Amino acid sequence: MFEIELKFQIPQEKQDALIKAFQRKNDRSLHLQAKYYDTPSFILSEHSISLRQRLENDQWVQTLKLPTAQKLKRAEFEHVLATDENELDLEGYLKNKQIDKSIQTLLEQNKSLLEIQFQTDIERRLSIFHFQNSQIEVSYDQGQIFTQDDRLTLHELEFELKQGTVQDLISFILPRVKRYGLWLDVRSKAQQGFQLAQNIQDNPVEFQTSLQLNAKDTAEIALNVLVPI
Repeated sequence: MFEIELKFQIPQEKQDALIKAFQRKNDRSLHLQAKYYDTPSFILSEHSISLRQRLENDQWVQTLKLPTAQKLKRAEFEHVLATDENELDLEGYLKNKQIDKSIQTLLEQNKSLLEIQFQTDIERRLSIFHFQNSQIEVSYDQGQIFTQDDRLTLHELEFELKQGTVQDLISFILPRVKRYGLWLDVRSKAQQGFQLAQNIQDNPVEFQTSLQLNAKDTAEIALNVLVPI
């Protein structure tokens, strides 16, 4: 399964107003607790792989997220675990023909070294919006990422395209970015957690060029310039 989503950070002074603006009758609330696994040398993180177990209300779900050629898309493989906390179960991934052999080899070689590197505790509010010909899920996340020695407070807004076009997604997002001063954050919670676990303060800037946008371009073209696919 592939996901297309954009995540934004929220200025502190806009957080209360934004919560009210996105409240809907069909809101759902989830209490999400998660454990993220990697080796002591963070071999999965180096390969942009995320392996977690997340408690969604009273159900544990294990998810493996893998990079794809398209940066806005990640491959997701998940399965439901028992209601109690579980040991890691990698067998389904090692037998899954949709997962590249190199990824399976990496998991097999390092499975005995995998351990919890950080955890998250999140309150999530979900709303579904029908916009143009698309269906967009908006998630507001508040909570913390923490290790044994440190913690990070989160206030994030995520827009996920459930059905429809990327153009509709961008058209839905842009007015809200302007109204609430949101800024795009391409780091996942896993990436932020691994930065915290490794005491990395910022992502290093390797190369930068001036941004060139054309007013006549479609939303999809503009998005590809901002976040190359």
